[in-house]
Amino acid sequence: MAMFEERRSTKILLDDTLPLSCVIESSENVQGHTCYNVRVQRGFHQETTWVVQRRYSDFDALHNQLQVSGQELPLPPKKLFNKMSREFIAERQQKLQEYLDLVLSEPILSQCLAVKRFLDPNNYSQNFCEAALQHVSMLFRSEDHWEVVDPLPDIGWRFRKQYFMVRRKGDLKDKPRLLMWVPLGPDFYLTVKDLQVALKLLTAIQHPNVLPLCLGCVNESGAALVQEF
Repeated sequence: MAMFEERRSTKILLDDTLPLSCVIESSENVQGHTCYNVRVQRGFHQETTWVVQRRYSDFDALHNQLQVSGQELPLPPKKLFNKMSREFIAERQQKLQEYLDLVLSEPILSQCLAVKRFLDPNNYSQNFCEAALQHVSMLFRSEDHWEVVDPLPDIGWRFRKQYFMVRRKGDLKDKPRLLMWVPLGPDFYLTVKDLQVALKLLTAIQHPNVLPLCLGCVNESGAALVQEF
């Protein structure tokens, strides 16, 4: 039993795919600003709930980050005068609730990092690219003929899966390759040794329609794959 507990402690236990839902329960005046108390729930169990406090400016910042999606999202407009009246605050609260409901109903938007950070800052405030780079650097201690050239932050939608441009160390003429790093998640139940064997088999696959892998390695934190770019 101790062996299994030790293995579980090295992987991420939070399931990012569980849907988030939220309700704006109330509002309050904090230092002259209206703050909205948003109760968030992960998954379908009411035990996993928490409250975050957000101002309209926080909603506006989130909205600006989501504009790249091209979705038409109905954020209520800013107001300069009479914005502390009860009627206006109640109406804005309702419209902000409708805004969040729409965002969370869209599969891609609900899984994006900006939304996760807005609703669950305790679990998603870290810099995932920097964390991945640290893990890759540790892996490269045993694979010391590789080096990282540049991060590639704008690939894919899985924010824990990070990409880097790498090349063989000391060979400036070597063409860059793509490294993919992914941490061990809550569904990982193999041993690291078994996963290493599986990755070794993947690197041995040769087929005209399959891009070959140059490297596959794993440790207690995650796995990295290197392929032609």
